[in-house]
Amino acid sequence: MKIRNGFVSNSSSTSYIIVVKKTEPCPHCKQGGVDFLDLLSKRDDGSCDNTMYIKDREQILNELEKEIEVLSKNPLYYWGSVERSKEFAARQLLVNKNLIEKINTIPEGTDVAEIRISHHDLSWEKLFKELVANGSLIILDTQD
Repeated sequence: MKIRNGFVSNSSSTSYIIVVKKTEPCPHCKQGGVDFLDLLSKRDDGSCDNTMYIKDREQILNELEKEIEVLSKNPLYYWGSVERSKEFAARQLLVNKNLIEKINTIPEGTDVAEIRISHHDLSWEKLFKELVANGSLIILDTQD
C-alpha cells in the first residue's frame, strides 16, 4: 500500500489563467479572429480535459481573494507536512496577490478566463500555443 506524502501530480492537463485580446473584424469581409473561449465552451461537454472554468474577471478575482483569506487564516489548509504546507501557503499567497495586481491592470472589455487544456488533445494544445505566439492570448498563470 502506498501512502501519499505531500502533493502528487498525475495531471494530464494544465490549468491557465489567461487574457484574451479581442480582435476587430476585417473591414472588408467582416470576419473576426478565432474566438478561443467560445470554441472551448462549445467543446466542453464535461467528458474531456479541455474545460473553461471561469469566464468572468470578477469571479476570478473573488476566488483568488477567497484563497488568500483561507490561507492567511489556516496555512495548513493544503495536504502535506506542516513545513511544506506553510511554505506552499506563503508562496501561493504571493502568487495570488501578484495575479490580482495583474488582472486589475488589464483593460476593461478584455476577457479573463481560467481554463484547462489536455496534454492528450494535440489540436487544442496546438491552437492554444499558436494564439499565445501571435499575441491573441496572454498567460497570467499556469498550474499542472
